[in-house]
Amino acid sequence: MARVKVKMYIVLNRKLAKGDFEFDVETVADALESLAAQYGQPFRDEVYDSKIVKNNYVLLLNGEPLEREGLDKIKMTDGDVMLLFPPVSGG
Repeated sequence: MARVKVKMYIVLNRKLAKGDFEFDVETVADALESLAAQYGQPFRDEVYDSKIVKNNYVLLLNGEPLEREGLDKIKMTDGDVMLLFPPVSGG
């Protein structure tokens, strides 16, 4: 297991759910499941579509974008930082 940091900025039930968390996990999917355990069904409903992260969310691992499929195969190592947030636009 790796000790990793997860930063999340999403809206659940019309309220901003944000925070920095630390989890002991093996894969990116495990980290997301740890967030789901923390926030429950509202998190699952907001973030997942058939167990795949919805397209309207950005998922980064150490600053690199991740594909939405196969997250259970991406191993994490100590000190990794994962971010989950909706895309931001502006101008």
